[in-house]
Amino acid sequence: MTRGLARANKGFKGRFLSKLGELGSKLSEVPATSYTQFIGLSLILAMAAVLRLLPLRWGPFLSEFDPYQQYRMAEY
Repeated sequence: MTRGLARANKGFKGRFLSKLGELGSKLSEVPATSYTQFIGLSLILAMAAVLRLLPLRWGPFLSEFDPYQQYRMAEY
């Protein structure tokens, strides 16, 4: 049982490493400006997501610049 599992793991490892090598050779063909643009865009999207999710720490209601919040406050 363990020999079969070890053999399957070895086959998976070999396939994984060969695919990783293929990916590395393909990435070397991509210009550096594409990397820079991709990393910059990824950082912007990650920061935007974090900033949008930050108010969830304090509850589902937005404050300050939310027009509906201002409307609700004016009712009281």
